[in-house]
Amino acid sequence: VLFLDELGNADLDTMKAALQIAAERRISEWKISPKTLIIAASNRIEDSEFVTLLPKPLRSRFLHYELIPDSDDWIIWALNSEIDYRIISFIKWRPDMLYKEIDGYINFPSPRTWEYASRYLSMGLDISSAVSEPVAMEFYAFVKVSNEIPNVENILTGKEKMSTTIDFQRVDLAIITLTLIATKCAPEHLNNILSDITNIPNEYG
Repeated sequence: VLFLDELGNADLDTMKAALQIAAERRISEWKISPKTLIIAASNRIEDSEFVTLLPKPLRSRFLHYELIPDSDDWIIWALNSEIDYRIISFIKWRPDMLYKEIDGYINFPSPRTWEYASRYLSMGLDISSAVSEPVAMEFYAFVKVSNEIPNVENILTGKEKMSTTIDFQRVDLAIITLTLIATKCAPEHLNNILSDITNIPNEYG
């Protein structure tokens, strides 16, 4: 894969070089293998004043797709990327906060800034500088319920059941508990979890 990142921010000479790559599959005298997939990426024009519309000859050489942040896909990535379980829980509870511009604030929540926020949490730092103060305040209010989380180790080891231990009337508490179970669950715990999973509400299962 040959990836041309931030193509919409490129100057004219760079765009001309990109056109040669896309149209002729070569860079100066060097030919690009026919096995190479050429991909370019750019912010949308409405997203940034630094982005310019690509020239028509260059635009016509590509198929165009708009990527939309999806909380479920992000959570799958986050669970495998050591993102703080409290952030994962918060996004599961408020998927609209995965990507949201906040009026009056330079910083805002996005997949990238939530990753920064996870690093800040691990260092005991405030996440406001990553996701904005209003979003951070909402996140911290959500995290307060973590003091009410039942003993997850007992659930994992089969001493207690999810269906009888978790209060599913408390949506915030249920989500953060189940996310913690998901992040801590090891192969030896699976039988204990799966044997009880049909006894909890489907939307949580």
